[in-house]
Amino acid sequence: MGSIDESLQDIPGPVGLPFLGNALNVDPNATLQSFIKLGREYDPVYKLSLGNDKVVFVNTRELVDEVCDETRFKKIVSVSIGKMRQFMADGLFTAHHGEHNWGVAHRILMPVFGPMKIREMFPEMKDVAQQLCLKWARYGDSVSIPVTDDFTRLTLDTIALCAMDYRFNSFYRDGGLHPFVQSMGNALAECGVQSQRPDVVNALRWQAQKDLLHDTEIMRTTSQEIMRRRRERPVDTPDLLNALLNGRDPKTGEGMTDDSIINNMITFLIAGHETTSGMLSFAFYYLLKQPGRLSLKKAREEVDNVVGTDAVEVEHLAKLPFINAILRETLRLQPTAPIFSVTPFKDEVIGGKYLVKEGDSIFCVLHNAHRDKAVFGDDADEFKPERMLDENFKQLPSNSWKPFGNGMRACIGRAFAWQEALLVMVLLLQNFEFEMADPSYELQVKETLTIKPDGFEIFASLRRHHSPTELLSALSGSGSAATNNHANGKATSNQANDDTPKKPMTILYGSNSGSCEALARRLAGDAAAKGFSAKTVAALDAATENLPKDQPVIIITASYDGQPAENAGKFVSWLESLKEAQLKDVLYAVFGCGHRDWTTTLYRIPKLIDERLDAVGAKRLTQIGFADSADIRVLAAATTHEKTKAALEELATTRFKEDIRDKRVSVLDLLEKYLAIALPFGAFLNMLPPLRLRTYSISSAPSWKPSHASLTISVISQPALSGSGQYSGVASNYLADLSIGDRVYVSPRVTKDAFHLPADMSKTPIVMVAAGSGIAPFMGFVQQRAGEIRSGASLAPATLFFGCHDPEADDLYRKELDEFEAEGAVRVHRAYSRKSAGFKTPDLKKLWAAGAKFYVCGSPKMSSEIKRIVAKIAFEVAEGPKPMSEDDLQQWFRPFETERFVAEVFA
Repeated sequence: MGSIDESLQDIPGPVGLPFLGNALNVDPNATLQSFIKLGREYDPVYKLSLGNDKVVFVNTRELVDEVCDETRFKKIVSVSIGKMRQFMADGLFTAHHGEHNWGVAHRILMPVFGPMKIREMFPEMKDVAQQLCLKWARYGDSVSIPVTDDFTRLTLDTIALCAMDYRFNSFYRDGGLHPFVQSMGNALAECGVQSQRPDVVNALRWQAQKDLLHDTEIMRTTSQEIMRRRRERPVDTPDLLNALLNGRDPKTGEGMTDDSIINNMITFLIAGHETTSGMLSFAFYYLLKQPGRLSLKKAREEVDNVVGTDAVEVEHLAKLPFINAILRETLRLQPTAPIFSVTPFKDEVIGGKYLVKEGDSIFCVLHNAHRDKAVFGDDADEFKPERMLDENFKQLPSNSWKPFGNGMRACIGRAFAWQEALLVMVLLLQNFEFEMADPSYELQVKETLTIKPDGFEIFASLRRHHSPTELLSALSGSGSAATNNHANGKATSNQANDDTPKKPMTILYGSNSGSCEALARRLAGDAAAKGFSAKTVAALDAATENLPKDQPVIIITASYDGQPAENAGKFVSWLESLKEAQLKDVLYAVFGCGHRDWTTTLYRIPKLIDERLDAVGAKRLTQIGFADSADIRVLAAATTHEKTKAALEELATTRFKEDIRDKRVSVLDLLEKYLAIALPFGAFLNMLPPLRLRTYSISSAPSWKPSHASLTISVISQPALSGSGQYSGVASNYLADLSIGDRVYVSPRVTKDAFHLPADMSKTPIVMVAAGSGIAPFMGFVQQRAGEIRSGASLAPATLFFGCHDPEADDLYRKELDEFEAEGAVRVHRAYSRKSAGFKTPDLKKLWAAGAKFYVCGSPKMSSEIKRIVAKIAFEVAEGPKPMSEDDLQQWFRPFETERFVAEVFA
């Protein structure tokens, strides 16, 4: 906060009148448009006297960004939202900052709107979306469709069905909208009117108050009816309604009161459909109004390429970047929740010169902030979805796009709304052509608490189907079995419906990250179709001294810098100890995985297992297979084009390392390059790498801050090595996009036994080597050492070698490490790839001779290089400067691994 002195400026704004304030400056029928117009006149900030309140309006990205700082500002319930407490009380949207019931409800309901839960709601979403499609098909191409009304029916029915298993059946009502929707619209409009008038005037509007009470009764009665039906007929469904009725706050153990349940049911029924219906309506307006309709053509092409004529499945929705951009651009131009409000915890100065006092309402006018030319350029008022494609969207300054609110109080149902909107866009673009009913129509905005197009109507005509009956058949998935299987991501070869006896088989895996385990379980699921029953799927260590001899044994395992997986080490040691012919009755096959960066040790463990089993008498069923090249051979088998087949065979053999592995080329890259490959969609899905948990080292010591853990993460976003597009790390970008208050699901795991500080830190020196975010575990080490020193302990020396790009850019934890170094907890040597560090390394030979333990955390390539250097140092200490081959050196050094040299490696 800046100092409060003469340099401060008054916040500008129109002069108000006694008693009325600025009421005459705001059109009660177009409140938002008045705020937008004033924002352009008094850019970047202005103030108004509205009712009993003084309100500050911010209109630029820079000021919105500043007031979104949750350490300085908190949500304030604005006058208009405060009026909604008459029928929603302390629901999630209308609760005051810190209100107890908000905390209880928020903690109970957040898991219901997690990404996996939202995916599970897809069938219900699709049910209602198909009702919309059939209604439009049955209208024919000569009946104008009031899209906003129908999208309102759609989104209300969707939230009610998905979240509460309740059907409003809005598409089957002849008398217009459901009474809940009508009352909701009336109530929201009345709250908007009340917010523009002084309390004394509102007190005289008796009929309006009576009408509001009537509308409130309808909304609460509807909610009570839904609640009553569920209690009378309970279902074991993890939906919103069950969470409301039965959930317990993980912090306090409390459940929700009936009043709080009803308040939040109304909240979700309102917020869950109002903004989404507006977003869809605005999206179709912009697509049809755009000169040349280029965006509409691109969107339809994307749907045709991704979905084609297949049934839409949830997996398709992640493959629609342009439609995703259309929705983002729509909400940039027309944020359907157009304003959110905050207030400072204490007096603050914003923009370097405007004083706002504790308790002042600050309105973020998103329509103006989203069109800030400093961010979006001179064409900020134009509809251009390309600016919102992922590669451009991620480059926007912070808080440039805020249609879902801010921080802890942001929209809890964002993922729900987005999945619903994507699904509806796909179904409509897949099945219909559109025209504006009135080509001369110019956008008119209807304002309540949210905004929607007013009077916008369209014509819809079927694209591919001759009649609604044909569309019904297509939507119902009445096509061929093969089509349906592929649409659902299932290969027909996986089906095994006969009751014939199956031959037993055992599948064993060695896996740290979960990839090999997932492959093993996928193979077990496919086994029945091949006449086998894989009743045993287990880690390799479970088969130590116990390999079956009466059935085939399939082994799927990886190498981790040349070492076995943590659940395969015992098995490998046992296998290496066996003598000739001890496993002569075992039948086996090995499939190898490995990280491409470990060039010298890739597939070492799978090859070792394959060779040792053969050496001790086991019978090899087939030659060892490897993950990457196997996929290319599948592609080669799926084409009859001779040149394509020859090129793929070459890629799978002689050119595999250079053109595939080193460039990280994916199956999808190859399919896009070689169009003659006729690969079934289900087969493609089976070739995708299994999802796995992303593991990170904790970068803090338990003793440093009990009940606290920190992560240090590099956000990966760079041109793909394959030369095709941008590569963005899934987990790191997800974490980077989180806001304060977002919930993250984590599963703490014990690190490998060797990656701990020595048992006797007073006698064993340590050497730590890290690059970039690889410093994470060592921050915990150093914090623990600092704590020991402060308690009076005398410790052996610790040395940290830390590599980064530039001291000005990514010299991580510089201040903290300088303080620890001053205390004697560590000695730090930095190496900058872009600037000479100019330090002298300590005598590593002396440290090795003194029993030092070496730790490395970084990429596989760095880990391998450091191990080579340490192995050479260790050999020279033991044997002197004798010549030795690289392979012999690594073999000589192997006994020291885990005891004296241990690596924590990340991709």
